[in-house]
Amino acid sequence: MNILISLISFLVGGIVTFIIMTTQISATDIDVKLTLNIGSLIFSVVTCLIAFLALNAWRTQIKHKTIYDVGLQLEKSLLRFLIPTVNESKDFSKAELMEQYKLITESKFILLQREFESPLIRTIENEARLALNELKDNSYVSKEVHAKLSGSMNIFSKKINAVFN
Repeated sequence: MNILISLISFLVGGIVTFIIMTTQISATDIDVKLTLNIGSLIFSVVTCLIAFLALNAWRTQIKHKTIYDVGLQLEKSLLRFLIPTVNESKDFSKAELMEQYKLITESKFILLQREFESPLIRTIENEARLALNELKDNSYVSKEVHAKLSGSMNIFSKKINAVFN
């Protein structure tokens, strides 16, 4: 919508400028020429203002898309970490879980840089680290730690959906 208004304003400003440049105005019609010049200036300023607003809105959309995409990556990595470890299962590849933990850490870092839900992200980070330590020590994740991490992931999912949907 902003772009359409900007284009219309630009076209009207251009038409007014064209009229000023092509019309032979005598010295007695100085008020008409001044009015046309002021009108052209106003349309140019409005065009610049709308262009600025449109670019600012575009930048905000890109920022939110980045946060949303990283949030989805975090959810996906958490699910891939949680599903194989449910009910203290030992039926999983430690290398795959380490890769998912690495992706969780990368997503966490980006979300913290964007200042999106920092306390919740830090909670997820701590719970994921605790789960990883249990994997290293016990070769499984306890039901309690699994439930906490799963609960935090559900809260995160609800928040990201509330913000972006």
